[in-house]
Amino acid sequence: MNVSLEAKQGTKPAVALYVRVSTAEQAELGHSLSVQEKRLKDLAKDNDWRVIASFRDEGRSARSIDRPSFEALLDFCEENEASLSAVLVQDTSRLCRNVKDHLEVKAFLKKRGIRLLSLEGNNEDTAEADFLDIIVAGVNELESKRTGRKTKRIMLSLFEQGLKPGPAPVGYLNSYQKGKPMYPDPKRKHYIKECFELWNTGGYSIGEISELLYSKGFRSVNEKKVGKSAVAGILKRIEYAGGLSYDGNVKEQAQHDAIISLKDFRKAQKMFEVRNNGADRSRKHVTLLSGMAHCFKCGSLMYGEYHETQNYYACKKCGSPYAKMDYVEDSIREFFRGSAFTAQGLTTLKKVLFEIKEENGNSVPQQKAALKSRKSSLDKRMSKIEDKLWFDDNIEKLEKDRLEGKYKPLKEEMNQINEQLKELNKPSKNLKDSEIERVVEGMGRMGDIYEVLNKKQKKQFLKFFIRKAYVDCEESRIVNYELVPEFKTLLSRDLVRISSNWLPGLDSNQQPFA
Repeated sequence: MNVSLEAKQGTKPAVALYVRVSTAEQAELGHSLSVQEKRLKDLAKDNDWRVIASFRDEGRSARSIDRPSFEALLDFCEENEASLSAVLVQDTSRLCRNVKDHLEVKAFLKKRGIRLLSLEGNNEDTAEADFLDIIVAGVNELESKRTGRKTKRIMLSLFEQGLKPGPAPVGYLNSYQKGKPMYPDPKRKHYIKECFELWNTGGYSIGEISELLYSKGFRSVNEKKVGKSAVAGILKRIEYAGGLSYDGNVKEQAQHDAIISLKDFRKAQKMFEVRNNGADRSRKHVTLLSGMAHCFKCGSLMYGEYHETQNYYACKKCGSPYAKMDYVEDSIREFFRGSAFTAQGLTTLKKVLFEIKEENGNSVPQQKAALKSRKSSLDKRMSKIEDKLWFDDNIEKLEKDRLEGKYKPLKEEMNQINEQLKELNKPSKNLKDSEIERVVEGMGRMGDIYEVLNKKQKKQFLKFFIRKAYVDCEESRIVNYELVPEFKTLLSRDLVRISSNWLPGLDSNQQPFA
């Protein structure tokens, strides 16, 4: 293909490459990223053009322009319009698959004097060529829609056979064999089961379940944290009970093995109704030791159960008797009544607080200066975008949408900076001498502090000291516990002392706890 292209700077025209492949196209000859890129580089070499950038979108559909590398390409064109002469693609379907997006992208490039050249298209710069280009874009859009309908038919057929259409949800693995169902992931299936168990107790919020399972090692297939929205999604998927759902259709029995029972799945859905779709709000019951109470006999996590006459901590693994909740929580009171900062500990605490006060006094001006510097830089970037958005009458919709997309995070960051500056300007940001004295006095009476807190506050207070509490179900009391590392350090330095009845690391026979 011979195309006349003028250089904007230097002696050789500068070009950028864009290649894209959707998941379905990756196995098709002539569509792989490496094949596309080689053909485009050969074209540039044959015409003596300089390739100054290359952008790749893998596994991305062209139905939407919301693609990371495509966005980066548009940014690059905007920033390098003075030197960039053309964007090269294998065919226009690599760029867009609908007429509207295609026209907007062409207008965006044309405004900057950048041509769009394709290996398999009409690259003449005439009115007739533009008309033909629109027809090709329309054909691409029709093909995309037909492919979508075909894919949907295939997915529905798999669903009717009892096979999961598409990727397996976390907790399962795809078999990648025709006619064979997905199967439970041995690394993650027990986390899925525990997720439902925790939710069905009614004592844990979605956020608490996410944090607790994360602390135990639960990760997504990409080894990332399974957040609140993902946990809520898990709890709503019938796949874990051996069923299937697709496009509004539901089967209660499919080919793959279940991780939980259908009864437990239905209970979880009922729990969503009871708790207003799983929103993290204040609940009827606050379980003081949720996530901390463990069975002394088997080490399993215990759950709070609430009844009309008596509330309990229950172990569902070893079948131990239920431990009375009020008796167990009395053990916590004993812990704090028998714990106190030593005189040396209080002196050290007081010294540290005064050092923090002095440090804050020195660091606040530095923090303000850094924030103001960031604010000034942000203000310049926002003003530049505002000038384009509000005073450029010829701005195209594509460019406007992109600029608004860039402006939003800058505005959010500016709001955050203003809030931080507001906090730093508050007189209460730094402790006063009298406040330090009251804090030190209070920590000398930990038991009294604990008693005046409400249950939510007690739960938070507890997390500073205890990681796990081991409950003897038969005696309904805590017989051992695991301290948080920071509190262990205070004990080791004799800055805090606790009752001899609470010596950590020993079982009921005063032997090291396994």
